[in-house]
Amino acid sequence: MTVARSDDKALLRKMGRFCLLCCLVYFSSYITRKSYNASILAIINDATTGLSKTDTGLAVTGSFITYGVGQVLNGFLGDRIRPRIMIPLGLIGASVCNILIPFCLTPVGLCVLWCFNGFFQSMIWPPLVRSMSENFTLEYYKKGSTLVSVACSVATIGIYFLVSFFVEYFSWKNTFYFCAIMGIVTAVLWYIVDGRYDKHPIVDRDTDATSTPEASSVKKPPFWSVVIMSSAIPIAVVVALQGVLRDGIETWMSYFLNDAYGIDTSGAILSVAILPVLSILSYSVGSFFQKKTGCPLTSNLILWGFASIFSLILVLFYQRSAVIGIAGVAVLSGASHAINLMLTTRVTIYFKRVGYVSTFSGLLNSFTYIGAAIATYGIAGITERYSWSVIMALFLGVSLLGIIFTLIALPKWKRFIK
Repeated sequence: MTVARSDDKALLRKMGRFCLLCCLVYFSSYITRKSYNASILAIINDATTGLSKTDTGLAVTGSFITYGVGQVLNGFLGDRIRPRIMIPLGLIGASVCNILIPFCLTPVGLCVLWCFNGFFQSMIWPPLVRSMSENFTLEYYKKGSTLVSVACSVATIGIYFLVSFFVEYFSWKNTFYFCAIMGIVTAVLWYIVDGRYDKHPIVDRDTDATSTPEASSVKKPPFWSVVIMSSAIPIAVVVALQGVLRDGIETWMSYFLNDAYGIDTSGAILSVAILPVLSILSYSVGSFFQKKTGCPLTSNLILWGFASIFSLILVLFYQRSAVIGIAGVAVLSGASHAINLMLTTRVTIYFKRVGYVSTFSGLLNSFTYIGAAIATYGIAGITERYSWSVIMALFLGVSLLGIIFTLIALPKWKRFIK
């Protein structure tokens, strides 16, 4: 099959259309995943539920654990089972979990149900990365992965506005029904449209000089030798550390604003929408640093530096005003999202050349949710005994560790990508 080069307008249009489909999939994945997180404050403040911060936080922690474990398993399966099958199964399963949430308002019921949701969500990202790597040139993959990350930020903005709207005018329960419908519609659309790309990928990587080669065209090295050569273990630690920041902030910021500054329920939930707005801008910043440095891990060093500075500002000044608290946490969250973009999309594409793109996409992404699980449940416990000053100090420590482990990983990684 003869394929036009990446500057061919027809090829760009095909990749653009497929990119929009990928963005829709990840948008739907995120609103069915974040619906519960965004509703936590509303659920706690709903007197009919009788649920505490610890009760609701346990479900989020459980979902992070099953998502992380599922990423490893489904990352492995994603190199063997077609994305056309895995992605719709994940979306439909997550949608069913959303429908059932309002009927399972006990600590055990919420935890069990959202653990299932976490596993279903883990069926989406690894095969999506594989599908993008098969249908995009390497140049367009970088742009496409950024757009998909923007889609998840837009979804996060949307879900917090949606929860705030339903809390104000109807019931927080309607959020879950809306998200379920969106997930099911997207699953059906992906199954129908992706059938064409499944049989006839847009890009033939054996003839596209801008791409990494297909796994079938090179000898596949042993898995553990790739782990050592790529410095994957310290990179995984860095992924976990950014998970502590990203999801710890996102899950508990509305409670932080309500508890520390007395902002009301709908106002606190709505204020969290500033986080993904800033994350969209941070993706451009992260991409700029990668372009200048030529290495995603080197760009991460700069981003961890920003995170350390703003963590220190929060430690010293967050108690003085809500403006400082919101602005500091928002910038810290933006830095963590840019770091996540580098680690889970720009790093993982290099494993395509050795035949492990879905495997390492799932494996590395799973560590995000190890960190997220620790942060979500840990922050709930810490704030019940101590002040938010301890959490701000924790964020500073995590940021400094991010710098240290990135420096450890960098020498081997640079050799690996050459």
